[in-house]
Amino acid sequence: MTKNRTLLISFAAACAAISPAMAADVASRSFEIRGVVPVVCNAIYQPAIDVRRDGTIDLGAVAEFCNSGLGYRVVAEYSSAADPGVLIVDGRDVQLGAAGTTVIAEVAGPNILSRQLAYRPGTTTLTSLRIRLEAILI
Repeated sequence: MTKNRTLLISFAAACAAISPAMAADVASRSFEIRGVVPVVCNAIYQPAIDVRRDGTIDLGAVAEFCNSGLGYRVVAEYSSAADPGVLIVDGRDVQLGAAGTTVIAEVAGPNILSRQLAYRPGTTTLTSLRIRLEAILI
């Protein structure tokens, strides 16, 4: 007999000698894997600019990704002004405040979404607009 074949027969004999009680004990074992996943939130602007007849400006879309287990806020940051106008998010009007930041949506739990954006200028037209995601951590 070859050495490998002898080793294989010896291994098979050893496995056959395991009692049912020992096999049950081996089968009941378990292990656990734990890890830490960093919270990542991204907003990516996908431009598609078009001006409507009523003066509303279609801006395109924002693709969102956030893995925060407690959710996140979608925040618009813009140049502050007395009457900056209205941001239209998926057809819903969001009045922009004079302070320069407005929460335009809140999402419960992690998600991947896309939102259509348009802008209806107020008496002072925006000169900048930034959309960011703010993870809820507590």
